[in-house]
Amino acid sequence: MKVIIVHRHERSLNLSIRSAAKQDCEVYLVSKPAFALSLREAFKMAIGFNDKWFILLGGDQILKKGAIKIIKSNLQEKIFRLSGWGWDHLLMKDRMMAPCVYNISMIKEALNIDFVDQIQPESFILKTMVNRGHKKLIIKESLAIHDYCQYRSDIYKKGYFEASKFGGYIKNNNIIENLQRVALYSRDHRIFLKGINDYEANNAGIN
Repeated sequence: MKVIIVHRHERSLNLSIRSAAKQDCEVYLVSKPAFALSLREAFKMAIGFNDKWFILLGGDQILKKGAIKIIKSNLQEKIFRLSGWGWDHLLMKDRMMAPCVYNISMIKEALNIDFVDQIQPESFILKTMVNRGHKKLIIKESLAIHDYCQYRSDIYKKGYFEASKFGGYIKNNNIIENLQRVALYSRDHRIFLKGINDYEANNAGIN
């Protein structure tokens, strides 16, 4: 299968490339200043593939051994997108995320959606396509590792961003307590927790 890795020169990029290449995938790279622009470029590239499907992967995501075999066994002709679960190194849990597998025959329609200015462009595309009657498939198989071996600055920004976007979820699911425990011996989690705490401190009292 062909894999397009959308990246911002993450420290784990080479690991991401190797994880796909080891599973006999052809790897292509896309890097634009914004994710939405990279997504659009990846879609345009995929249209030129002589394939039915392509995989979209982030530079901060590493495919697990056997992931491609699992993906192929779950593909269905009429779905627009298949996505799986993966292990989030920083949150220390499995959650739904990339890799996302797209049906190339429907990509031209997706490109006609005005998604570039959306906060979550990929989610916006999926919601729009599903509303139009196209199908999605989510499999509860852990296919990738997310945010492992990242630069310190990226880990900090991830903590700050996660707190701004999912603050309520983080507070109500014992995530802070788990991070405080692991941060005693894990630099990654210590930096991630600082990002979360700094967001909370900078936005205290703001509704």
